[in-house]
Amino acid sequence: MGDTAYMLIEFPTTHKPHFIKQTLYALQEQGILPLIAHIERYPYVLDDPTLLYEWVAAGAYAQINAGALLQDAKLRKKLCKFISWGLVHVLSTDTPPDKRPPRMAEGIQMLQKTLWALRSPTGSSATVTSCLTTRSWTSSPRTSPKKDAGHVDLIIFCL
Repeated sequence: MGDTAYMLIEFPTTHKPHFIKQTLYALQEQGILPLIAHIERYPYVLDDPTLLYEWVAAGAYAQINAGALLQDAKLRKKLCKFISWGLVHVLSTDTPPDKRPPRMAEGIQMLQKTLWALRSPTGSSATVTSCLTTRSWTSSPRTSPKKDAGHVDLIIFCL
């Protein structure tokens, strides 16, 4: 991604591949930091968060789309728990041109609201914005030869 060692990787949504751990290891052996794309689309991760825990413990990072926080409340609550557990590291827009609008601002507002509701019983009141780093990339023709994939906004969690 850009000029970093991160590589955005995507898995099938219909079934859990058997090669995930090997793929993550092979990428890291080459100095690549795997960033698993839109984990909210993988039913096997939503059903068994220990899979995500194992991947993160093995050195991978995970990303969710801002729009996923605006879907149903059950999914939003689960994704916010993943964030609070340190299993999600990046919030981004995933907005191909002319397909769907970016909803980053709405996603951040919903994230703040939901994380506040899920805050620890000790009364921790740190806001989401105090632990975020924002970075933007514009895709290059090299990453999308047929058409420009557009502008991507990222929020990186520093939990």
